[in-house]
Amino acid sequence: MVRPRDAARPLALMLAVVVWSWVWWGVALLLGGSWLEFPNVVFTVLGMLGPLLVTAGFVAAGVWDAPRSTFWRDTFDPRRAAARWYALALLFAALLAGVPVVVAALREGIAPWQVIEPSGATAFLVIGALAGVVEEPAWRAYGQRALQRRIPVLLAALVVGLFWALWHLPLFLIEGTYQASLGLGSEGFWTFNLALLAGSVVYAWLLGRAGGAAVVVVVYHTLGNVLRELWSVEGMARTELLVEVTLALVLVMLGWRWLRRTGGSRASPTRSSGTGARGSTLSRRRGADGGP
Repeated sequence: MVRPRDAARPLALMLAVVVWSWVWWGVALLLGGSWLEFPNVVFTVLGMLGPLLVTAGFVAAGVWDAPRSTFWRDTFDPRRAAARWYALALLFAALLAGVPVVVAALREGIAPWQVIEPSGATAFLVIGALAGVVEEPAWRAYGQRALQRRIPVLLAALVVGLFWALWHLPLFLIEGTYQASLGLGSEGFWTFNLALLAGSVVYAWLLGRAGGAAVVVVVYHTLGNVLRELWSVEGMARTELLVEVTLALVLVMLGWRWLRRTGGSRASPTRSSGTGARGSTLSRRRGADGGP
């Protein structure tokens, strides 16, 4: 039986995700040392799992307007969206990872592949690949889809982006994370967080274009993180931010009429209606989600 349309509680969910993750990351911070050291790694991973676990709890408790099975199919079943939306997700991820590489190569006067600096750490690559699976159930599958029924889609994307950025904040203090390498309050700190806000708009656009099938943004998040681990270049944060903002602005112009409306599609997608990617958590480089 479909639950009442107002059953979802997006702000409560996102706040609960932040509290859950901050508690566990706070323990890791108090213990000191690298997040990869035991027992820090346990508490850090528990914090990272916050978006997935908290969302699972909300959906299981009926704080959503559709059956549990529908929510999870929308989020993880690749059959919920047409192939063209996955192709578009790949294109966006490739642009966000590739343009900074090309710019760096032009500056140095060398071939693009000569400036690529892939990460040698398997742990970072695996975590980057899993970030979309862990994070997107909360941020886009639940938060964006529920919030945009009450406020304009674009505003909902920015609200989700703010919670997304807030969620990452403790990672700037935990040794060994990508965020910690940037430094709290540094230029990299602000670049990272602005990229999350712009990226959230891209995610919202892609989610809408895929008819609310959140599996597309899960794939987008994963692709972006993996490409930035395998195909990246250091010292190009400003270029990455510029590309992210440019993409977001282009998508806003293309979808302005839809983005300023209130009332997106219901929880279950219609498969091919209305519509980015940043955010791994512990990855050495910022993921297509603007993640760690």
